[in-house]
Amino acid sequence: MIAIVVVFLFGVATTVYLSLRSPETKVPDVVGKNRFDAEKILDLMKNRPGVSYTAPYTLAVLYTGLGERDLAFSCLMHGIEERSEDMVFLKVEPALDPLRSDPRFKKLLHQMGFSA
Repeated sequence: MIAIVVVFLFGVATTVYLSLRSPETKVPDVVGKNRFDAEKILDLMKNRPGVSYTAPYTLAVLYTGLGERDLAFSCLMHGIEERSEDMVFLKVEPALDPLRSDPRFKKLLHQMGFSA
């Protein structure tokens, strides 16, 4: 019975956490499709009142969608340095496809321990 309660509470906590990240959940929807919306979300992510942290991976996805490859790579490097949990999606994130042909991307994969 206790295990069921723990699992339920974990599910509730996860749902609340993801709802607080709602602007980030919209990232793949706007990347590469609508520059204005992507810039608006980027601005929101960087200037949220009361929130001092935005995952570098999320910023990298947005910068990739805006065609800002150098900024995207800078964010991804920062994500690796701080061991950001989102970096596990580096190899499979479709929004990062425009970066895959760049030699820096293969270097990032290697640093993460993924095969290129």
